[in-house]
Amino acid sequence: MVWDTNDTDVDLHVIEPTGEECYYSHKNTVISGMISRDFTRGYGPEEYLIRKAVKGTYTVRAKYFANHQQSLTGATTIMIHIYKYYGQSNQQEEIVTLRLSSKKEMIDVCKVNFNDDIQ
Repeated sequence: MVWDTNDTDVDLHVIEPTGEECYYSHKNTVISGMISRDFTRGYGPEEYLIRKAVKGTYTVRAKYFANHQQSLTGATTIMIHIYKYYGQSNQQEEIVTLRLSSKKEMIDVCKVNFNDDIQ
């Protein structure tokens, strides 16, 4: 996930099929999901990775945590690249672009389903 305003903190959250949430203060999960470094004053990126996804639905969320700029810039646009089967012949990619307008706003970006054979 990346965003388009400097000195802004947007946080990536992923809720795994087990119900466990992976984010900046809970960086590693029981099923081996992990979140990258928390970028609090820039454009990102923040990334979630799981090498062997378990079957089920992963909910991807974004939180507009804070804006550290001297003047109020208002909204920020986020762009998230979602990959399934990364680096494999059946790789799938989806790009989601959304606008966050209020500090502390949390939105569901998308749901990613792994209900087929996991590779």
